[in-house]
Amino acid sequence: MTVVEDSSPDLTRDRGRAIGAILVEQGRLSPAEVERICLFAAEKGVRFGDAALRLQLLSERDIDLAIAQQFKYRFCKEEASMGSPTML
Repeated sequence: MTVVEDSSPDLTRDRGRAIGAILVEQGRLSPAEVERICLFAAEKGVRFGDAALRLQLLSERDIDLAIAQQFKYRFCKEEASMGSPTML
């Protein structure tokens, strides 16, 4: 996977959004699943993404895509990177 920063003004609104809200909007999680992940994360002292992986509710790619959207990074196809995934 290759990630490149996107300075498009239409994506600036995402930076302050919670990753759970982004994943619900994308249809990857339900609000109840977000709540379950949040409770598990607080109980275990882990981050949201780590909790979602441990609960097997999301893949690493799901989390990467949501984080990329949250922090205004564009996701490029792995084939386009000509090798190992990198962030530009």
